[in-house]
Order: sequence, then structure tokens, then C-alpha cells
Amino acid sequence: MAAGRFRYALEPIASQRQWALDAVLLELSEHNFTLARRQEELAALVDRMAQATAALRAQAESGAMLQVERHGLWLRYLSDQHGQVRGLERIIADLLEERDGIIDKVASAQRAVDAMREHRDEMRQAFSKARASAELKEVDDQWNVLQAVRGTDGD
Repeated sequence: MAAGRFRYALEPIASQRQWALDAVLLELSEHNFTLARRQEELAALVDRMAQATAALRAQAESGAMLQVERHGLWLRYLSDQHGQVRGLERIIADLLEERDGIIDKVASAQRAVDAMREHRDEMRQAFSKARASAELKEVDDQWNVLQAVRGTDGD
């Protein structure tokens, strides 16, 4: 066996699998960023709705006369806000579902990378074992030659 270092023949494939995992992890990161932004939008919208509802209630509880047009405007505003909340909730639900799919892709890509690493480790161990065996055989052959030379010199 030629004395040399271990070279993994499937290294290009292992690298491709690692790159695929990195790409899917990047996709997941970007998706999580988009999801977080949408959740922030929803929280801000819900907060504005709560403030508008509180203002409308405060005005109604104060006993002041509400103008019909102003009351209608408040109700249309709240209705519009509620529609936006429902729309954002649907978008967030879709994003969460897509994220679950991306997480499945991450898990699959990670298993592929792990399998390549395990295979590389097994091949490295087999290489080391074969190398040690070859070195032992070479030492044994040298010993046998030395003993044969000593045996013929003594006669």
C-alpha cells in the first residue's frame, strides 16, 4: 500500500450535499425573517385596533353625543382593520405551513450530510486499518528476511 494520506473519493459529493444543506438553511433563515416581519405587522395592527376600540368605548362611555358619520367612520375603520388582521393571519398561517416544509427539507439535507460524514469516517477507519496492516506485514516481511539472512550466514 502506498504511504500517503487519506483521500475521500466522494468528497465532491459530500461538498455538494453540504452546499445543499447550507442553501436550505439560508432559505429557512430568510423565511423566518419574513415570518417575523409579518408577525410584527400583525402585532402592530392588533395594537392599533385595540387603541381605536378603546377610544371609541371611552367616547361612548363619556356620555357625549356621537355623530352618526363619525361613529360610522370608526366602525368602518375597525371593520377594515379586522379584515387586515384576518388577511395577515392567513398569510402567517401559510408562511408557517411553508416553514414546516422547509424544515422537512433541512432535516432531509442534514441526514444526507450526516450519512456522507459517517461514510467518510468509516472509509478513514478502513484506510487506517489497511495502512496499519500493510505496515505490520512489511515489518514482518523484513523480520523474516533478516532471520533468513542470519540463518544462512551462520552455516
